Amino acid sequence: KWSLILGLLGILSAAGIAWYLTRPISAHLQNLTEVLSKVGRGDFTARPNIQSRDEFKIIAARLTHMTEQVERV
Repeated sequence: KWSLILGLLGILSAAGIAWYLTRPISAHLQNLTEVLSKVGRGDFTARPNIQSRDEFKIIAARLTHMTEQVERV
């Protein structure tokens, strides 16, 4: 009986930790997706708003540079 309770607590803990760790990733992806949708509709003034120091910041900077270049054309 105790092993079942401990197992369930372990699963719930793991799910909570996974949710907590993936939340920022989901937010960054959602922001980039929204910007890409706007750019796809012709709004080249759309810019990503990502304040991190990881790969998402690099992608956001490249996307901003790309839209600035297209806007100049």
